[in-house]
Amino acid sequence: MRQQLMGYGEIKEAYLVRKELKYFPEKPLYALCVRLDLPWHKQAGDKESEFIQHLVSAVRVPGELYCVALNSENKRMREIMRGVPNSLIYQRR
Repeated sequence: MRQQLMGYGEIKEAYLVRKELKYFPEKPLYALCVRLDLPWHKQAGDKESEFIQHLVSAVRVPGELYCVALNSENKRMREIMRGVPNSLIYQRR
């Protein structure tokens, strides 16, 4: 997956975790949280949403994928993801 994400210059950081499910634990559900580097005029919800939808359809995981942008509205989510060991799977230098 790291290789897939490297192809997107808009991604600064990416975190991936597998959600532990109470029901249907045999069907994996992954959360991909990405911190984007979009120009200020493209940070409006529409462009960000379009990019996230594209990622969901382009990135392959063995199961379901939920993707979220870590922007100023999701600071708490970013803190949570940073606290999960080994969740940071990509960081652009």
